[in-house]
Amino acid sequence: MTISGSTIVHDSVLKIRALIASGVTDPISASRSSDTKFVMTSFPDRKVEYPVITIEGNKVSDERLGTSTQAMKSDIHCVTNIWSKSTKQRDALSDSVYQTLKTSQMGTQAGWTGTELDGLYDFKFFGENNIDEEGQKGIHRKRIEFGYFVIG
Repeated sequence: MTISGSTIVHDSVLKIRALIASGVTDPISASRSSDTKFVMTSFPDRKVEYPVITIEGNKVSDERLGTSTQAMKSDIHCVTNIWSKSTKQRDALSDSVYQTLKTSQMGTQAGWTGTELDGLYDFKFFGENNIDEEGQKGIHRKRIEFGYFVIG
């Protein structure tokens, strides 16, 4: 999937979702019901089985690549949320998501094409923070912020 200028955020989020879905192991894949998903582009309205990973496009900024060109460099900022019932599982999945995104840029993972071949360049990690619900049965969430740039 090549990232298109007219659907830049949509295409980028779908590419990142596919990378994470293929590069991060679902710890409950053997028991997860067929009507739930592990990696999604938004928090579902339907039944949820934890852990869940959601990806969303957060912000886009553009700059022209020169005074006599229409070509643009678009910086895309994305957010991945990892939702889990366990902080240990949340943190392990966070590490796995980070490693998947970091190593997929140049196609270093066997069988992957690399994000650069799809038009996502220069992976940047902006940070992460924990956002936990209170109480013993609270859901633990980690928010990871990262970005790429696209030429279009």
